[in-house]
Amino acid sequence: MAKRQMTLGARRPVGLPISPLCARAYAFSDKQNVLGVPKLLTVCLSDKLCSRDRYKSANHLTSVTNTTGPCKYGDYAAGVTCTYQCADGYVKVGGDHSKLCNNGKWTGADLICDCSRVCDVGTLNAACDACTCDGHVLTGHVMDTRRVPLSDADIFYAERPDESVASTDAMGNFGLTGACAQGVEIIVKRRGYFDARANSEQVDATTSSVRVNMSAIVPPVIDQHPQSKKRIAGQDVTFCCAAHGNPPISSYEWFKDGLVLDEAVYNYDETLTITALTVGDSGNYRCRANSDAGAKYSDEATLNVEADSMTSCATEPEQNVISLPDDCVQEDTNSTGYDIGACGGDDCVGDLGEDDKACVDTMRFCCVTTSTETRTVQCSGYSLNVTVTTECGCGSCVKTSTKRIQGRAYGVNRTDNASTEVPLKYGPVIKDGQVVDITSETGIFEFTIETTASKIALTFRDNFKKLVTSTRVLSLTDSDTLDFDVVMKLRPPPVTLMSSQNNVIDLGTVEGEEPLAELDIPANSLFTADGEMFSGEVKASVSFIDPRNPDDFELIQGELTAVDVEGREETMETFGMFNMDFETEEGDSLELGGNVSVHIDPAQTNIDLTDVDENGILGTKLWLLSQDTGLWEEAGSLRVGTATRRRKRSTFIIGEFLYIADRPCNFDRVEPYHRRCFAQVRAYDSLSNFYRSKSTGIRTGAVRDADVALVTTSNRGGFSRLNSLSVYRRGRTNSNGRICLETLCEPTGNDFSARINVVKYNIHLLAALYPGFDANLQSSIEVKHDGKTLSFDVFRPTHTNGPIYTYYDWRHCYYHSTVADNHFAFVDATYRPYVFPPYFFNQNQYSQPITVTSWYPNENDFKSVCFIKVFVKFEFEFTTIEVRVTSKGGGVYEPNTGITYGIREDRTAKDPSDSTSGFACVEFKCPGPILESRSPTRPQDTNPPYAGANDSTKITVTARNSICTYDTRFGSLTTEGINNNLLENVTDAVRYENTIEFTVPNGNDFGRDHGIYTATGSGDTGYRRALDYCQTGSDSGRIGGLPFDYDRYYAVRFNCGNIVFPPTQGTWILEDEFEPI
Repeated sequence: MAKRQMTLGARRPVGLPISPLCARAYAFSDKQNVLGVPKLLTVCLSDKLCSRDRYKSANHLTSVTNTTGPCKYGDYAAGVTCTYQCADGYVKVGGDHSKLCNNGKWTGADLICDCSRVCDVGTLNAACDACTCDGHVLTGHVMDTRRVPLSDADIFYAERPDESVASTDAMGNFGLTGACAQGVEIIVKRRGYFDARANSEQVDATTSSVRVNMSAIVPPVIDQHPQSKKRIAGQDVTFCCAAHGNPPISSYEWFKDGLVLDEAVYNYDETLTITALTVGDSGNYRCRANSDAGAKYSDEATLNVEADSMTSCATEPEQNVISLPDDCVQEDTNSTGYDIGACGGDDCVGDLGEDDKACVDTMRFCCVTTSTETRTVQCSGYSLNVTVTTECGCGSCVKTSTKRIQGRAYGVNRTDNASTEVPLKYGPVIKDGQVVDITSETGIFEFTIETTASKIALTFRDNFKKLVTSTRVLSLTDSDTLDFDVVMKLRPPPVTLMSSQNNVIDLGTVEGEEPLAELDIPANSLFTADGEMFSGEVKASVSFIDPRNPDDFELIQGELTAVDVEGREETMETFGMFNMDFETEEGDSLELGGNVSVHIDPAQTNIDLTDVDENGILGTKLWLLSQDTGLWEEAGSLRVGTATRRRKRSTFIIGEFLYIADRPCNFDRVEPYHRRCFAQVRAYDSLSNFYRSKSTGIRTGAVRDADVALVTTSNRGGFSRLNSLSVYRRGRTNSNGRICLETLCEPTGNDFSARINVVKYNIHLLAALYPGFDANLQSSIEVKHDGKTLSFDVFRPTHTNGPIYTYYDWRHCYYHSTVADNHFAFVDATYRPYVFPPYFFNQNQYSQPITVTSWYPNENDFKSVCFIKVFVKFEFEFTTIEVRVTSKGGGVYEPNTGITYGIREDRTAKDPSDSTSGFACVEFKCPGPILESRSPTRPQDTNPPYAGANDSTKITVTARNSICTYDTRFGSLTTEGINNNLLENVTDAVRYENTIEFTVPNGNDFGRDHGIYTATGSGDTGYRRALDYCQTGSDSGRIGGLPFDYDRYYAVRFNCGNIVFPPTQGTWILEDEFEPI
């Protein structure tokens, strides 16, 4: 047994215990000497102190305590007792565990500790804390869960967890000499990973090995966000929060209006319950999930507490002027405007019973129509019944946390002459690591989720390797169906590298400009899926989103957002973003191990070289994107240095980081709060409604779910290319037609410019200008691209009336601003199909009472939608007309016979291959069941007026031009203007000049061969499906992506012009020229 013994001298513990007499002197003195000790106290004890003892072998003590003070600093007074303990592995063999200070001297014998450890193998080292074996070698390999080597991991003996003995190299390898081959336990530590423990295994008499797998630390991720709620004073409310991470969540905190709530008072955990609410409890609540890996805030939830039920919903209807058909001019107003009233649909407070403490309210209450009356208005040759709201009240309405997420993912191949779309074919759509959908051949995706979150992160992967794997953050609103266009970057052609060599890859997409940066890929750093080093030729595809290239702006991945240690979201300014993919010649993916070096050219970027800390580290850093959250996580630092590149020594911005496949890397700087601002944008359905809103202060014609993009560019000097990308934000307007998006600002307005685009269903809304902005902002505004883009310099405001708000006033922008405040306005100036009575696909509409004449008899997944396709041939090129379809009761349900259900009208779409033809798809009321609400306050609960009540639909199709007539020929597709297949299934067909009328019975199975297209689905799902089927001539399948079918599968045909038909030929003659149908 190797054994050593040592004597521990009388350690003089530190600290300044005070005797009772001198404590009184201390209490009356506020003067201190240069050491910060009270002077009277120093004098009083100067002849009674025991000086500190200084052990040379202090490491063998685990604790030093005393009976009257901290025993840590300074000298000790008479009467103080200090206690000593032997360190682990040592035992007392002599002396005393305690000493007493007596008249300036320590009494008691020195504590003697003996090293008690016995080495079964090897020799005990001098520190008495480990057994070593001369000539023995331990080799180790450290990798992550991808089986990729981890460099710069620190190695520790488990017996000495605070003393690093080795570090892994670029290949994840390390070696230890003296580690006994019979086995030792080690600990591996690396930033961003959990500490890992492992025991070595003996290889032979003198060597051993160990392989260590490390798991990455995952900061908290919010799974459930609290839901906004409304209550009456005296009721209860519960907000719920849930999060996950690795390590697990250790605690939750709750905040109201930014201030933490006292846990002792509210007794919360992941749920916050407040009972017996008062109006003062109104505010914005959110939670924060905490763990050893960090923190994360949830979205805010708004709580509105009303004094009583009467204040939550006004009984008097709001003004709601609709447009009657253009041949229904009213004598009293000499216009087609008619006020039918409205109840607004705002949330109100109802009786939830015991469910008022549920995480998510099981019912939603809003201001709904409780009383109506039917009025008859006279039109040109006919009359219409109009339902007018006469009273409002608080009733149940439609609200669900189920969201239907749909859209299309594709890339754009831009050439000098044209742009061609490249769809994401059969690509997995991934959320939280799980595949939620596979795109169609045309890139269409569609799935449903349960969420209360304001945004979700989705990753789109191309298995055909034409498009770059992309992670996008999609903003959600309270709409139950949301549609997104996801534009992905084309995957650049691969370059061939040799894995055994150091390789350099340029980053830059601006033709004629120097690369913005270069990447150094170290030799022997590529590995197969089983963790083996790959040797041979490698196909490398590196894509770069260049802040100097405007074509790259919309390809930004994630949001330019990170989370600080307190859980607050931070905005970042980007200086470039890239992805890397490595494959074998056979197409097998390779993982990149070891650190990648980056050299950024300062002449090609706006990075501030003076923004450094005391160690010379730049404020701009390297970041990797989390696919689960869409947030950026710090991956490495940057510094200014010199290097030889391309045989030239120059100054560069240099950094190193560990790259992880499919996780984009970003050069970003976190922006300070004083440079963060918000721009308020509102969307309107017409210019007149915008002006009406501004003049009256009452919101009118708001467009919800409009896609708003705000691009902030840098104008700072010293950069070779102005207007480089800084921040990209994208979101959807809410039910008020409003959104607040973040930008960067400065008082002078010289540093940053911004531009805004607003799109709804691929239609660009146009900027609407008006006076009233600050003079500097007003003078900087420009409208470009035919009104589609509004640009301006971003001045930091000194007020809160918009359209720009400082970071500190963001709540005013989000919650308190009105249409009377300044904002950037965009209006829909396109042709709008006519709908009577008005119908809007939103939850307010779905909450209206259902009557026996309602266009849709239910608002659920069984809601049926029908379209008819009308083909028109014109005499002149590039002509369009409006096609009107009127739906009336078909006589099966006798009370509705001849009653107009509604009118729909749309304009023909031009055939790009034939400038003298076009088609229109116009909705008509589907024949089917007749239902009505049981109660105005519960409109979703419906019953038929009698068992089996249903109706057919009589439709009148009119080409609204006097020179148009139904096609009088008999052809292979139509007989006198009506589809032959359709003609066999309808009744009462009547034709008159520019009008065709027939009755569509209930229960028939129509389809594209009839020119009738049907679909079902809640919200606008069925509507959009049926319209898409009609436009593309499809029977079923996913919507979107297919080209329009202009001249086939139609139900009705009109000819507009002086067209003469031969008696026996299926051709038409225009100006003595023949052309096939």
